[in-house]
Amino acid sequence: MHILIFPSWYPSNPEDISGIFFKEQAIALSNAGHFISVLKPQISVSKNPIDWSKTLNNRRFTIDQNVKTFSLNFINWSGMFLRNENSRVHSARKWFRKYINKYGRPDVIHAHSTYWGGFLANNISKEFDIPYIITEHASDIARCRSESKTFLKTIYNESSKVVCVSTFLMNVLNNFYEVDSKKTIVIPNLLSELFNENKINKNDSHERFTFLNIAELSIKKRHHLLIEAFAKLVKLHANIELRIGGFGILRSQIENLIKHLNLETSVILLGKLDREKVLEEIAACNAFVLSSEIETFGVVLIEALSQGKPIIATDSGGPRDIVTESNGFLVSLNEEDLIEAMENMYMNYSQFDQNKIREDGLNKYNSRIIISRLESVYKEAINIR
Repeated sequence: MHILIFPSWYPSNPEDISGIFFKEQAIALSNAGHFISVLKPQISVSKNPIDWSKTLNNRRFTIDQNVKTFSLNFINWSGMFLRNENSRVHSARKWFRKYINKYGRPDVIHAHSTYWGGFLANNISKEFDIPYIITEHASDIARCRSESKTFLKTIYNESSKVVCVSTFLMNVLNNFYEVDSKKTIVIPNLLSELFNENKINKNDSHERFTFLNIAELSIKKRHHLLIEAFAKLVKLHANIELRIGGFGILRSQIENLIKHLNLETSVILLGKLDREKVLEEIAACNAFVLSSEIETFGVVLIEALSQGKPIIATDSGGPRDIVTESNGFLVSLNEEDLIEAMENMYMNYSQFDQNKIREDGLNKYNSRIIISRLESVYKEAINIR
């Protein structure tokens, strides 16, 4: 099949992991024998005409592991999404006509998230009569903001199918955004081929029992809750440490909290990690813990499972599909429950079967299974037309 992908965000360079899951899925589809192209958005916020000229003229084409990748640049002159819709649609249509002339008509358009990707897919579909599907990921969608409900509802219901990365997110779309339940289906994110590598026997790299967290350093990831819970636990069990990977606007606040709680020797901030380093840190830890307020899925959780690591996650939505009695603990978003789960993990760690955790994770999230399910969705969309 000829599949054109509209991601709402996408890696801008090899070190950028923003939207890496969209890229990995595109590569997996290409490896399965499909003709895959990606229209990558490059959006700049500026009111300076000089910046407009530089941005709009900076269009690039690359081939990444047989995936044709096009950069289409936009100026968000107002800082708001809808006020810039006409210029975005105009640019996308102009680009799309050139694309068809060179590569032919896609069989289907696959948008990742509504804000940018789904919006353009809807407009292109109407003009060129090409079916589109949306995979929704964004945690902002799960916050159910009424001001965007009508806009989102229309785009979802005019698609051929809406893929949700978790049951939690599908229920939000069905109940709040009133998306036809016949249009929605749950297909989780796939596990990167990198994590098929078996490193589960390397969890003794640290002298202490190691909890690992990898997440953007932002308020929605609730690092303050995690660190404060850990501060009470370390008073009971000195032989533990917490390693935190990621970057974000709360870095300095988190550093200050660590100093305030005298945790400089037991809480380690790792900074921004590339995919290989994420794998190394997961392989070296004992258990993974995620303390988010809202997660539509939780890719880091399945990455931990791939290395046989038991997991702890707050009941933030998406993890409900991932955490089971055999691989970890799903807890309420409060300090007491998080402390109890972490202590339970420390005291009963030997009861978790790392080989079974890894096997179950690979069987559920491997790319072959996920791609096969996506192929069925594409075929259904094409046949409906």
